[in-house]
Amino acid sequence: MNSAYLFVIISVLCSVSVAHVLRYAKKHFTSVIVVITVNYAIAALVALFQANLEGLSVFTLVSGCITGILFIANFYIYAESVKENGIGASVAAMRTSLIIPVGSSVLFFNESLEVQEILAGIIIVVSMYQLQSKTQESTTIQQKNRTWLLLILFVLSGLADFSAKLFQENKSGLENPYTFMFIVFTVSFITGMVFLLKEKRKIQQREILTGIALGIPNLFSSIFLIQALANLPAVIVYPFANIAVIVFGTLLGYFYWKDKLQQKQWFGIGLAVSALIILIR
Repeated sequence: MNSAYLFVIISVLCSVSVAHVLRYAKKHFTSVIVVITVNYAIAALVALFQANLEGLSVFTLVSGCITGILFIANFYIYAESVKENGIGASVAAMRTSLIIPVGSSVLFFNESLEVQEILAGIIIVVSMYQLQSKTQESTTIQQKNRTWLLLILFVLSGLADFSAKLFQENKSGLENPYTFMFIVFTVSFITGMVFLLKEKRKIQQREILTGIALGIPNLFSSIFLIQALANLPAVIVYPFANIAVIVFGTLLGYFYWKDKLQQKQWFGIGLAVSALIILIR
């Protein structure tokens, strides 16, 4: 196996950590806006220590600002979509958004899809369906569904993921991933502060500590994703990372959070693992 897969695996582990810190936050706090905003501040601060701002290009500055807005907008759209369309549909929209970075990499960067990538992609789609819990599938919303939120969520998630590939392909020789992510998280922090100030709510110390715990893995999930894209084709990195996050996240939910898995979900995990094996061969 190519040693570059180590970058993908570390990115995946960081992403799983992010998901489960957020799960803790949603369980213990009525709103996670403080946690999210502090997370962006910590991520930006850590990235600053390694960033090379002297070599900052206009492209990286502009794309970083746009991506920063995409990051926090995606969070708010997801939260709204869960309320209006249910968890199952919202999660499915985010999962399938990998079509955007994969398709864009093929169209704009001349990456090619081999038979094994296509086969793995089909298996991944099937496994995603199998991994949805019965609770998620049966979630119904009594109010009028706003299905257009799912489309926005799909597009925002895909574009946010594709930003890593764009940076990797267009960065100047002096720039490193920390430079890009410093811009991204700084803009996300500023945007989050605007929303936070509007709420005028009391901030708990636990929220700040949780935000700090979230910020570190959040930063490095993106850093190692960019490193992986520098060494592997995007048509492999994005599907591999996406399905690995789902598998590890599901298993962690089972062993740590004591989630109950249905038979079809175990089947989905088996399919997902087979897709990962096909991708790395």
